[in-house]
Amino acid sequence: MNKNRKKCNKKVLATGGVLLAAAVVAGSLATTSFNKVSKASVPEVSYEEVLPAMEWVAEEFAEDFAEAVETNVDLSASGSVPIYNANDCVVGYSVSLSDANGEYGYVNIDYTNEALVTDFSVTDTSDSIYDALTENFAAADEDVEVEDCEDKLVSVNGMDYAVSAVDGNNQEKFYYNGTTYESEDFEEMLDHYEENYLEYYDNIEYEDNFVDESEFEANKAGIVSKFKNWVSKNYPGVYNKLWAEGQFVAPTAYPTHDEVFKNETICSLDTEVYLPQYSKEKSLLSQEMVMKTTNRYACELVGITAICQQENMSLNGNLKDTFNKLWDLAGCEGRIYETGTFYGNYVVDCSSTYTRQMPSVLEKYGKLFNKKVTGTYKSSPKFEFFKKSIDNGCSTSFGYCVKNEGGHGVNVVGYAEGTFGELDIDYIITGDSWFDDAPRYVLYGKGLFQSVEANSFKVEDM
Repeated sequence: MNKNRKKCNKKVLATGGVLLAAAVVAGSLATTSFNKVSKASVPEVSYEEVLPAMEWVAEEFAEDFAEAVETNVDLSASGSVPIYNANDCVVGYSVSLSDANGEYGYVNIDYTNEALVTDFSVTDTSDSIYDALTENFAAADEDVEVEDCEDKLVSVNGMDYAVSAVDGNNQEKFYYNGTTYESEDFEEMLDHYEENYLEYYDNIEYEDNFVDESEFEANKAGIVSKFKNWVSKNYPGVYNKLWAEGQFVAPTAYPTHDEVFKNETICSLDTEVYLPQYSKEKSLLSQEMVMKTTNRYACELVGITAICQQENMSLNGNLKDTFNKLWDLAGCEGRIYETGTFYGNYVVDCSSTYTRQMPSVLEKYGKLFNKKVTGTYKSSPKFEFFKKSIDNGCSTSFGYCVKNEGGHGVNVVGYAEGTFGELDIDYIITGDSWFDDAPRYVLYGKGLFQSVEANSFKVEDM
């Protein structure tokens, strides 16, 4: 993560089929770990040489994908930011989009993931995810300006990202989940997250077996190999341009998008379903808004507060009273794990919550509005759970493990199904308090999220 650090950071698990903590973005949790790549598999083109091609392909593909989502809008890539894994290697790019009127969201691409597009938000009210995070960073830390931020996103886990900056005191910092970390503290947080994830969910016996400096080159070679194989399989025309007669061609005079990509479009979003009671004004809440309004924070409750708003159950018609009542019903005061200063001078109590607890919390809360709330809790839900809940008009929450301090929870407002070549892809549509861009589509699939829980809430008049 530190460009001046010679030793490779140490965060990729050597065991396959479990969460590659802090290594790759959503949907790539079940990929094979890079330290399995042998020296014999090093391709004829180096990682450094192929990076411009990886960026170009990401931007071109993002245009195709975005226009498959917004079929009536002429969209184009307006820039990209590299996405790094915890070994400081680029695994993909976050591509910003725009139309004739300005910004139009982003598409995040990870070449280590078979489905490629891990998360996206393609709307005329969405900024790039990088811009949203760097602006929040500057708002949260008085020593950091937006221009101090490095041109990179760091993948922290399956759904979340951090940004880094060198502040006015020449100190490297990371911003994640509303918190500013010094470099060593950030790495320690990732260490704790990885170890406690495995211990808490008892997925496998914990093994202290990380990628080290001697395997760094194999890590980079593995990324190049995945990129090359992906292009060869899905875009043979592009592959022939890049590897003419088997030799890599430097990206100096590539053909236009129309000449290569448009005639090979292989992605489509076939089904897109939103909850009937979904409202962007009610269903999507930001961490910043909740912290500044209540001086409290519990991510699970932010999603539940949004659900209360979209179900027209706001106490006294305002956010503060609604959140505070849910806070009391959930017993958050007794689980405060941090009292810190956020967004300048807001002193905030942060508390942990439990996804499985939310049905009883909403059942009690609903009685204040003469509503019967029936909550169905599901551990390790399949995608069908979210489909059935949304199709039945039930508000839905989703919780997953994030780090040693607990986890994260979001409001699920819909789902989408599509195809990528011969591969079926599924997305849940979320309102995520950690990001200002929403609705946010996040890749979901069997074996990708092993530490997840969900609730489906049916709200009826008594």
